[in-house]
Amino acid sequence: MRDAPDPEEVREALFACWSGELAAVLGQDPTARGELARLVTGFGGERRAVASEQTNTAHGSGTVFAVQHGNQQVYPPPDARS
Repeated sequence: MRDAPDPEEVREALFACWSGELAAVLGQDPTARGELARLVTGFGGERRAVASEQTNTAHGSGTVFAVQHGNQQVYPPPDARS
């Protein structure tokens, strides 16, 4: 990971992957929350929040493009490309 062309991109991808895995574990066994919290904190999880809240609002004909903990690429619709 340290030798990757973009180590932060690798970290973000791994974070997203493991967030999903840990969420699945909690979905199967909610009592595992305390144990998982200790595990995440032991690996430096206190540096990055595990849960985030985001509110996005578009008015009129507006469009919202939003992402948390990662990258988002937005392309024009196929009919708008020339």
